Amino acid sequence: MRSFATLSFIMTLLVSCEKEKFPEQKQLQGTWKEITENTFKHKLRFENETMYFFKSNSIDTLTFRLDDNKERMYLQLKNHNSEIESKHKIKLNKKRNELTVWNLFITIGNETETIFKKE
Repeated sequence: MRSFATLSFIMTLLVSCEKEKFPEQKQLQGTWKEITENTFKHKLRFENETMYFFKSNSIDTLTFRLDDNKERMYLQLKNHNSEIESKHKIKLNKKRNELTVWNLFITIGNETETIFKKE
């Protein structure tokens, strides 16, 4: 009986220690800085439903929405008449305070992931 209780406890710990998960909107709020060896580090700042994307020569202002079912973040230029959205897989590592965004930068071929650290 005691070994069953110990095994149950260990299994509960393993299941609850999931490192990466799809974030809630409130978990994204704030500024995230890219983890890279490059001199310039991109930043994302989430404020309510707006995301500011700080690039080396510009700042994009986008609206974002999260789709919990598909585990995707949809981005659209703010105050732009187009209905075109880009979609991105995202995961949050709460232990390391890191946000991973897939295909944030336009590339041909392979899927890319960019990791950001919360400031």
